[in-house]
Amino acid sequence: MDTVATELRNMGEIFGVEDRAEETIAEIEADVETVSERLDGVDPVEVLVVDSIDDTVFTSGGGGIGTEIIERAGGSNVFDDVDDAFSDVSIEQAADRSPEAILIYDYGATTAEEKKQAVLADPTLAGTPAVREERFGVLPLSSVVVGVRVGGAVTEVAEQLHPDAF
Repeated sequence: MDTVATELRNMGEIFGVEDRAEETIAEIEADVETVSERLDGVDPVEVLVVDSIDDTVFTSGGGGIGTEIIERAGGSNVFDDVDDAFSDVSIEQAADRSPEAILIYDYGATTAEEKKQAVLADPTLAGTPAVREERFGVLPLSSVVVGVRVGGAVTEVAEQLHPDAF
């Protein structure tokens, strides 16, 4: 989130719209603070990100803003120990992490629903709590980059992970 504020301030300075940049930063911070207040005392949900799935799972590692969005939304990325922003992991590795929820990044020709069906059809993932309970969330990939959408992304993921808090 610090990078988001820095980037927005830099853009504000470049284009001479410093006030608008500060307003946008304040809006993002307010969104994140509201989520934090609503989630006070909730247990984090173990989340597997599915960017794509076939013979492997292309997932979000700990090196990108996706992990911070998940954490601020009341979750814990099961692959936060991977240094890269994105990484391929085996389906067995994904299942071994026992995710309680699966967050699908929605973009491209393969729809979020098609990705969900691929996860549901995989026999190795079938034993995970997320698949057994069919606990899925969806987030547009465009929300998982450093930019103005991160505050909304935190809210959107939090509402899907902890619907009772909203």
